[in-house]
Amino acid sequence: MARREEVVSGSAEQILVAVERLREELHATVNAYGRISTKVLLKSQELDDLLNRYNDLVKDPDVLV
Repeated sequence: MARREEVVSGSAEQILVAVERLREELHATVNAYGRISTKVLLKSQELDDLLNRYNDLVKDPDVLV
């Protein structure tokens, strides 16, 4: 998994790579702990945050995310 600090200031492409890795982790976490696990919720929130950063970057590449 890409460390969160590494993708915060990363390019859109780096963020998309991290998104895909995090999606895989989310699916694995669901399979291991079930859909209502706190671990799944936290992983999902992390993915949401990363997707929001990507969307912000795509909307305005001059904005630091």
